[in-house]
Amino acid sequence: MIWAPGLLLYVGLFLIGSIVGGAANFSASLCVTYWGRYNFKRAYGLIQPIIQIIGAFASAFMATLANHFGGYNASYIGLVIAMAVGFIGFNTVKDGSFVQRREKEFAEEDAKSA
Repeated sequence: MIWAPGLLLYVGLFLIGSIVGGAANFSASLCVTYWGRYNFKRAYGLIQPIIQIIGAFASAFMATLANHFGGYNASYIGLVIAMAVGFIGFNTVKDGSFVQRREKEFAEEDAKSA
């Protein structure tokens, strides 16, 4: 066992409490923050199914690791690693990327049509 069960329980409760308030608004905020208000419907229509699919596979991922290693400690470590990889990947895509160039094009088209 990596951590004492009591400590792991309290850390988990803290993390769950931290996300519960913002979980419902996360995907909409994500779209607006990184893809802007232009073409929000298209970005949200793509992001929401991806989030749902990842959420569905996360449960299977956690259960598989827990079954293989005999407990949920390994599952949570695997989830932390997966989140870190996702965080690094997401941050390499957002800055100075295709998204920002397309956002600028949408803004120019919007200015011309107004």
